Amino acid sequence: MFKGRLYIEDSNLMNNLLTVEEICSHITNDKIPIIFITNEKIELVPNFNLINISSFRRKTINKFVFKVLRNKEIMFDPNDEISVGLSTLTNIEFNKGHSKKSSIYSNNRVLDIGEKSLKSIIGRIEEQGAIISKLQNIIRSNKILNIKASGGTGKTTLIKKVSYELYNRGYFKEGVSFKSCENIKNFDDFEELLSEAFNLRNILNFKEYLVENYSSRKFDSLVILDNFETVANTLDTNEYYEVIGLIKFATDFANIVITSREKIPTLEDFEDLYSLSPLSTDDALSLFELHYGKIEDEDEIRILRQDILELLLNNNPLAIKLVTKSRTRYEHISVLLDQIKDHFFESLNEDFSFVFKSKADLNIERTRSIYQSINYSYCTLGTREKVALELLSLFPDGISLSNFKKCFDKSKSSNNISDKELRNLRDKSLVEDYNGTLQLQPIIRRFAEYQFSKRPVDSKNKYCLDAYIFNCHILDFIEFVERKKTTSEALKVFNHFKNNLLNVFSYIPDIQLNEKGPVRKKEYLLNYIYNLEDYIVNEKQIREFYSKINSIREYFNDIEYAETLIKVINLNKRYYFEEFEKSYSQLSAIYPPEEMEKRILKNEEYIERRFKNCISNIHSMEGHTLNSLKSKINDQDYSIYLDAHFFYLGIPSSISRKKDGFYYFEYELMFNQLNLNQLEIYISSLYLEEHLEIMQSTYTLSKVKSIDRKELGKLVVTNPYTKGLKNLMFAFISDSNDEKNLLFKSALKDLSHIKYYYLEALYFYCRFLKEINNPEYDTLINLGLELSKKYYYQYSNHLFNNLYNNKKDEYNFTYLFYPVNELERFVNEHTEYWEKYFKERE
Repeated sequence: MFKGRLYIEDSNLMNNLLTVEEICSHITNDKIPIIFITNEKIELVPNFNLINISSFRRKTINKFVFKVLRNKEIMFDPNDEISVGLSTLTNIEFNKGHSKKSSIYSNNRVLDIGEKSLKSIIGRIEEQGAIISKLQNIIRSNKILNIKASGGTGKTTLIKKVSYELYNRGYFKEGVSFKSCENIKNFDDFEELLSEAFNLRNILNFKEYLVENYSSRKFDSLVILDNFETVANTLDTNEYYEVIGLIKFATDFANIVITSREKIPTLEDFEDLYSLSPLSTDDALSLFELHYGKIEDEDEIRILRQDILELLLNNNPLAIKLVTKSRTRYEHISVLLDQIKDHFFESLNEDFSFVFKSKADLNIERTRSIYQSINYSYCTLGTREKVALELLSLFPDGISLSNFKKCFDKSKSSNNISDKELRNLRDKSLVEDYNGTLQLQPIIRRFAEYQFSKRPVDSKNKYCLDAYIFNCHILDFIEFVERKKTTSEALKVFNHFKNNLLNVFSYIPDIQLNEKGPVRKKEYLLNYIYNLEDYIVNEKQIREFYSKINSIREYFNDIEYAETLIKVINLNKRYYFEEFEKSYSQLSAIYPPEEMEKRILKNEEYIERRFKNCISNIHSMEGHTLNSLKSKINDQDYSIYLDAHFFYLGIPSSISRKKDGFYYFEYELMFNQLNLNQLEIYISSLYLEEHLEIMQSTYTLSKVKSIDRKELGKLVVTNPYTKGLKNLMFAFISDSNDEKNLLFKSALKDLSHIKYYYLEALYFYCRFLKEINNPEYDTLINLGLELSKKYYYQYSNHLFNNLYNNKKDEYNFTYLFYPVNELERFVNEHTEYWEKYFKERE
């Protein structure tokens, strides 16, 4: 309160003062009492039903609740901290019930911008109000807001704070997306990052999709592109202009803010620039005292303000936090001044130009003081803390504290780093905590990378070994998520750590090999690449993956079958995401489908087994599923999770049926047990970015329910398979026979190499042809019967038989359909194996 008025928040999230009467006059329901809980007594206004609790103490509030709400007594002593003025209400009736907490804005997503780091921002009140006003302007103007400031001044924290507060007040209902541009190397990188910010990860036609589905409205979301100067200074001229063109296009569909150290050239009228001024000395003093402690002596305050904050630290927030959190408080501030001076003088010989060496750093103000402050804090670290800091530089996406702790226990880690060291780094502001993920700020990352570069070779090898072990741990977790839940869920986890996982390629030759250690042979590293390949699922990532594989190809020259495995991995990606014919022909030449039955797994080398497994999976999709299983049956090998293979063959899989997900609902439909409401609830529960699972599950729904064309249009195409499913769904709802015909043929082409869904598309096409008495029906229904029998796809064969014989028989599964006597035993033992695996991992 101030002079009898109450502080409230205005539309710019700034303080405003209103009287009690002004506030009450805006509350339309005069039949309920209005309760004010304040820090001091307010004057109750006549003609309003008011109650004032003039204390924030829990004891006082509990007293009010017990006396008024429970005992219905409204009389209090005049000297009490509770005042009651009910002008029109003679009695109060409160019915028992359950408490309910709700937000009038309904914004309940957990934002990934690091809420914990936004709790103790000092000062910048006017700047926050100005940025809020700018944000509200770009919502209407479709411009891009550029928050410009030098490194370490807090621009990133400020925009996060403002956007978080706006979100909590009803703005940006579809969320706030924060993306760092630090790792952008070309236009493709930027387009992928921007599409992820729109929750359109892995989409094939980003711009076309937005035009088709969102031309009539703008996403109610905010996209923050941090460190944009990296893009402006890294890309060549042509790619940079492509980026600018894409940004100008994207501002019509979402609200976009960038943080940068400079004005963005060529944005012209599309840029709304806000230059963040240096932190004032008063605010710098408050920030210093927050972490160091209160300074009372006037002489000490003068030394602190003039000699430390202004002269040495340049009022830079990052420098202040690093200095104050690095050491304990000294008896007199002059001792701290001497400490900083001596250290800064000693560090002058350090070549800090190696830390700030990129073109993007040319315009950083006062780089030397930032470098010296980081180095000052670094020198206070223990040996393991320094190792932890430098190790974090190998993880562009950061590290989850809980996962790091699990992975780097003393039995596995060569450096024995615990969560204690990481917590110390976080407490000293050398590491940011983003909702449990620890990450280095870009400026500190440069410093950590530089320190790492000075390490001896043996030490580097240990770093690389630990980093590799951690990434193996994450990759293992992603594989578990895929098996236990869905591929879509696994891809979501992968995208959170993809830069960490791909960065392994940069230090594979430096990973320490030891016959008694965790990585005994190079084959282990090849296996990592083999497993990682499953989650590289878009055009840009594939190109980067090719490049990274080629960069380390020579390292594996002395490993038998290594060259073959690398070639197969490349062809595998080409098969799934570029073209089918040529790549499948080359894969079949390396390992023909008829060879699968002859496999003796125990006689195969480790890498040989890997490339044959890879090709076998594709052969299975191409209709050779049963042949692929025969070798595993002969060797009693259950190590590969075969839910998709069983599904193709029409074999009920109890593991898949125990979880929600695409295969679960497909099986339910197969046996006429599909709960339509359950499926619709499941689809609505999926995250916007779970495009593969949304597409597949919607396809299941489309087979039993007509779906609106507009809703189908919003489904995101990520590869030929999803494109085929989408065209198939459009064919279902089309009113034009000519259009239906074209859509069915297009779907058949896109699904031609995934034989199960090709046959399903062929079945629906045959139904259509039969309905319109098209003479092509006879040819295609016989083709369907022939291929489903040839591939031993029992459910598909059942569908074609029903159509051919004009029947509606239910699917009666039988193992007699397959010419493999041991298949039933193998399926049961495979199920037992994986049920035990999942139970042990829970």
